[in-house]
Amino acid sequence: MTLPSVGFNQQLLLELIRKVERLNPTTLDMRMLSVELMHRLRIDGIEKAPGLQETELLTPYSTRGIMVPKYKLLLQFVSNIPGSVEFERFLSPLEICLLHRLLSSSVEPYQRGDERIVCPGTLAEVRNPQAPWVTKNKSQRNQTSSTTFDRPISRCPLELGTYRSDRYGSIAPGVLVTSIAAGLQPQNVRISDFISAYKKKNPYENLETMERVDTKRQLEKLFSSMEAIDNTFVAGLAGDLAEVCLYQGPYLGTDLRVGLAGQWNDTFFPRARHLAAGHEGRWEMTDSEILSGIDGYFLAQKVPDFVSKVRRLRLSQVLDMYYSGRGIPIVAIENVRDRKLHNSPLKAKRPKNTELQEDSLNELFNAAGKTNFRKIFGEERDHGPAVGIAEQSMPEDANRACFRGRILQSIDKDRLKQETFNFVQVLQYTTGSVVVEDSLMRRNCDAAVDRFFSYATTLVGALSDCSTIGNSDMKPNVDLILVIDGSRSVYENQRMIL
Repeated sequence: MTLPSVGFNQQLLLELIRKVERLNPTTLDMRMLSVELMHRLRIDGIEKAPGLQETELLTPYSTRGIMVPKYKLLLQFVSNIPGSVEFERFLSPLEICLLHRLLSSSVEPYQRGDERIVCPGTLAEVRNPQAPWVTKNKSQRNQTSSTTFDRPISRCPLELGTYRSDRYGSIAPGVLVTSIAAGLQPQNVRISDFISAYKKKNPYENLETMERVDTKRQLEKLFSSMEAIDNTFVAGLAGDLAEVCLYQGPYLGTDLRVGLAGQWNDTFFPRARHLAAGHEGRWEMTDSEILSGIDGYFLAQKVPDFVSKVRRLRLSQVLDMYYSGRGIPIVAIENVRDRKLHNSPLKAKRPKNTELQEDSLNELFNAAGKTNFRKIFGEERDHGPAVGIAEQSMPEDANRACFRGRILQSIDKDRLKQETFNFVQVLQYTTGSVVVEDSLMRRNCDAAVDRFFSYATTLVGALSDCSTIGNSDMKPNVDLILVIDGSRSVYENQRMIL
């Protein structure tokens, strides 16, 4: 796999999104941008075809990974909206490619030939994974749990669609964007209604052989179901947990594997993330997806409320503030709403003591304090009386990524179990996999959710907490002139600069 020419970090993602937003200042809102990014630039499950070499006329990649069935369902649960964003007008081909790679979740499973260099050393040889779901999608039936692969699986496969952050762990931005898109257009879709539409659209299990599949048993159960699927849950945690239930449950029972660590090739110039050895092909829910799922849950629940109060709030602003020391100014947004409601009927004019009010706002939202609110939300703030604003303090409510522990505790475990079970029924039907009894599937899903909470608690606890991170992101401005040694390689120079 050809490594990108830049490092994958949060700043790269934000700059690409900001460029699109800056060139569409009035016609593009957060809902349209997040939906367009998901439908046009995110493609999960891309794998390199074995035995083919990349040439000028051939790109040996296709959507055949285990993420594909869930991804196709997400495109329907988070439906597209009228209008489109012409990314080609605002971004260069390289920038579009980078944004696509950041948003698209996938795993490159096969041996690359560089394992001796990039994989951590181990005393024991890692056996070839006996996991039939690694390269099986709905067009390839699972035959037996003892299947081995013609092409060996890498000891440390590449996890794609992530970026590295210093303080918040590895992040899968595709999960974040999809969660925000789902939150801005929430839907509760009844299973029976969805299956009715899906059956008419695709009555075949294998589109290559046009072989019909007998789904009478499944259809009777799904048509009679009164349960609904919440797209804000399946966009993140419930969707990944359903994959764990479906692909691992029939072979492992309740002894499911949730979470898979990894490491980056370089902390200064992160271009490739390698999954940990001993993975055994079970990467349905990696550490990156767990952290992003928790963050996505928070953003899906909170962002719609923020947008209703500050309508010109941008996607890049939300991501930037959430992954920062200052956080999202929840109390400040509430105050903007309250002042608007209070002053709107009176149609109050801008008072003469504007200078005093701006000083008060600066005192509350300065960089050394909580957030530079005036700079970000200047067009939305009200100029009414600012009595008592300076005395308000940052709320204790969770408003940034370092509060993941509290966000995790706020997730309703029973609700997550139900949403996971509801979605896995649809995922099982659309993949054409072996039918598992409801009682067994529910048991597996409950076990997966329990394992998730146990693992996630440990994972989040190992990251920096808010007391360590602080609440200031002030960085000095420096004019720097670099004289580069021409004898160094391009990679060495990039690593030194970035």
